[in-house]
Amino acid sequence: MLVASAALLLATYEAPARGQDVDAGRRPDAGEATATTSDAGAARERDAGATRERDAGAARTAPARARDAGPPDAGVLADAGVDDAGIPDGAIVDDAGVPDAAMELDAGTDAGAIALVPIEPAEGEVPTEIPSITGESDGSRVIRTLLGLVALLALAWIGAHPRVQRLEERMGISQVVTSGLPFVALGVICRAPGIDILNDEVLIAITPLLQFGLGWIGFHTGFQFEGAAMDEVPKGTSSVVILLTGASFATIAVACGVLLFATGLGGDPFRMTTFVRDAAIVGLAGALSAPTLERLGAQRVPARAMELARTIGVLDDVVGVVALAMLFAWLHPSEGGSWNLPGVGWLFVTFGMAATLGLVMYAVLRGTESAAESSALLIGCVCFTAGMAGFFSLPPLVVCFLAGILLKNMPGGDKPRLSAAFARLERPIYLVFLVVVGALWRVDDWRGWVLLPVFVVARIVGRALGARVARRLPHDARHPGLDEMPTPDLITPPMGALALAFVITARTLYESPATQAIVTAVIGGAVATEIIVQITSRKSRARRAGATRSGETSISSAGVRPSTPTPLPAAPPPSEPPPPHAGTDEADRSSN
Repeated sequence: MLVASAALLLATYEAPARGQDVDAGRRPDAGEATATTSDAGAARERDAGATRERDAGAARTAPARARDAGPPDAGVLADAGVDDAGIPDGAIVDDAGVPDAAMELDAGTDAGAIALVPIEPAEGEVPTEIPSITGESDGSRVIRTLLGLVALLALAWIGAHPRVQRLEERMGISQVVTSGLPFVALGVICRAPGIDILNDEVLIAITPLLQFGLGWIGFHTGFQFEGAAMDEVPKGTSSVVILLTGASFATIAVACGVLLFATGLGGDPFRMTTFVRDAAIVGLAGALSAPTLERLGAQRVPARAMELARTIGVLDDVVGVVALAMLFAWLHPSEGGSWNLPGVGWLFVTFGMAATLGLVMYAVLRGTESAAESSALLIGCVCFTAGMAGFFSLPPLVVCFLAGILLKNMPGGDKPRLSAAFARLERPIYLVFLVVVGALWRVDDWRGWVLLPVFVVARIVGRALGARVARRLPHDARHPGLDEMPTPDLITPPMGALALAFVITARTLYESPATQAIVTAVIGGAVATEIIVQITSRKSRARRAGATRSGETSISSAGVRPSTPTPLPAAPPPSEPPPPHAGTDEADRSSN
């Protein structure tokens, strides 16, 4: 290495005149500097063999100084040790060490060498160490997140199995909000600091999944509304719905709004917009009801009472979604939006987008030939609609709900196939949605737990007041099944998926501590309401069983004994059955 360096140094200094000719800034009369070049080269050759060491230490190099360089030349950068016309100096240390002080370059005499002077750190400056970037931690985190999401999807599919649903029916669980509570807990665990499967970065990345879940809930709920069936609703049904829904909304909004304001979650006292927004959101979520017809049928509730419960559940969903659309239109978030529209403008955009996308979905889904094709197209249409709504900062729940209503009431014979697709896909999609909800839920916020009992009590009190006023209406101004419905089923109906979707929509559009507390209140309120429903149902069944046993005992004590069984009359000869009537079949199908 030393011999090669010396040879390169010798070759560099054999042609100084050529380097000077190339230098356009050198004057032709610089003879003095040319004469001294050979002496300097010979001296450097002797010094290079004696002083060159492979040392990686931190020896300090003296700055290059000009020796007998003659008159100053504008074409030579003498102070930096760099000549712009020569060849790099072969005597530069190549072993990552620091050049020795004896290896100074004569910038004044050597026009063909480049002197590299190391930059010394400033006094008191600590040299920073370059961190090693391996990417191993990022890769392991990505793999852990993917495996966790796959496991959650598998658990959601298992939770939607028919055997699991039959087990829930035997346990008496009426709503998927309560049956999906373990998946909410899974979401909370997946966000824990030591696990970090659903951290903030992952939640931002899977925002389309959350929007799809909200859109699916809205579309499925809207698809259950049939305008033709509303024409057959008995007179006075709307009065009962308005009283029950309006009274519960008012009591919940006032009580929870005042508590949010008292705990410091109501925002600026002079900005009533935040107070009204939060109070309206929690009031709308609590005013919704989701009565379970199977549970009412098991309690032997009369048919007119079951019809009233079903009608209340459908109509208060429509009223709640329309009110939510108006609220979000007037309080449309301004961050990240490209349009500056008034509230009425955003309301027209919401309904116009729902109508347009509903017609597109009708054209796409019409004429499907198989269940698999219907399911695939249905998922794609809901994804597209929810994505378009999220792009304009509109609630996907509202847009998909209105599109579902439009699709349900359009002519066509594909409705049974779409209903079957909803029934098959609803549960796994909703359970995955609950996992994301659990990750968004802040369990450690004490203000939400303080709001929970106020929410539950205000909901019961509001519906009790509404039911009391409705039962005092004249008979021709109220539904005939109102008197036949049990009071516990009227004032404490379960809370369905739409109520939870309301508060999650508000949580995504208006990020604030108040919306976090509202999420806690609604999730806890759904579980508490389910517990109340189970207790009242068990008591009702016990009273009915006791009444049946007491009736049998009284008949036995009266001395009534079964007599000889009377033979049944002979069956009439078979004859041709009368032709079926289309109206009767249609009525049977609608009742089922």
